[in-house]
Amino acid sequence: MISISYSIMDTSINSFDTELAEFENNIELNLEKMLRDNSLNLSQQQKRYINKLRQYKDTIIRANPDLLLRYQKEFDKIISPKKMSSDLFKAFRKKIIEELGYKSKRTSFYPKYFYKIGIKSCVYCNAHLTVAIEEEEQLKTKNKIIYKAKFQVDHFWPQAKYPCFCISLYNLYPACGNCNNCKKVSDVDFSLYSNKNKNVGSPFRFRLDEGVVAKYLLNRKHEDITFHFDEPEVIAPFKKFQEVFDLEGIYSTQKDLAEELILKAEVYTEQYKAKLKKQFPNLFKAPGVFNRLLLGNYPSEQDIHKRPMAKFTVDIAKQVGLIKKKQ
Repeated sequence: MISISYSIMDTSINSFDTELAEFENNIELNLEKMLRDNSLNLSQQQKRYINKLRQYKDTIIRANPDLLLRYQKEFDKIISPKKMSSDLFKAFRKKIIEELGYKSKRTSFYPKYFYKIGIKSCVYCNAHLTVAIEEEEQLKTKNKIIYKAKFQVDHFWPQAKYPCFCISLYNLYPACGNCNNCKKVSDVDFSLYSNKNKNVGSPFRFRLDEGVVAKYLLNRKHEDITFHFDEPEVIAPFKKFQEVFDLEGIYSTQKDLAEELILKAEVYTEQYKAKLKKQFPNLFKAPGVFNRLLLGNYPSEQDIHKRPMAKFTVDIAKQVGLIKKKQ
């Protein structure tokens, strides 16, 4: 629900430089082998597509969205996305994905890669965990750290239309199974990675309906809590998040969380918070620690990828005055 800056991404990507160089070398070898395989009966059009991939084999894994957009136009001139996604090219795109090694990277590389970035919640709904788990595996006499993925990988440029980008790191969005299945090949107007300043806020917002807080405090009825999910208008072929992921339906099961935030705002007045900070000065030296303990989640919108429900918690907490709007 919020973009990650290129600078954060590039730092993480560069930490895998040796591994990625090996991947790039394998791409060249595999694509050359594919071109020499007469049993595939490749058309001249398909050969041009493969050679275009070979041309960009040193950059296509690490290419940021701006560069991928340029590559997209070049690949479209060879084989259109509509044609590529047709049954006519099913065997070809499957072979491309196989030779690029996407399946093996999905289990061996992507878990530790996303572990490094620190994305721990679904980038679409922010309601479910998408984590990579560290495990120690004994191989003969040595112990080796392995990573197991507890998430699915969505492709911004779908594999069916752009098999050439199946291993491009900036094209991979860690998502929960529910959102990945709901999205399928739907287009949503959201870029997980951005070249803009990292402090640019999210265009999405959870909002309690007008008068809800006063009504709840008067009646103390759980069912009085209602809210909406606000998002920017989109233009076809894009679809809204609500239409694709039904976020209001997902979060309607979390009214108790909104209720707790309303009650905390009633208890933790500015005077009481000041008293607590004075009473426990050593506990709250680090910036944001007080609000993090208060919310039971990250108080900064920039950190919402670190824990499920963080976006909903931050938005409602700001609305009810539990934390200040500039966090």
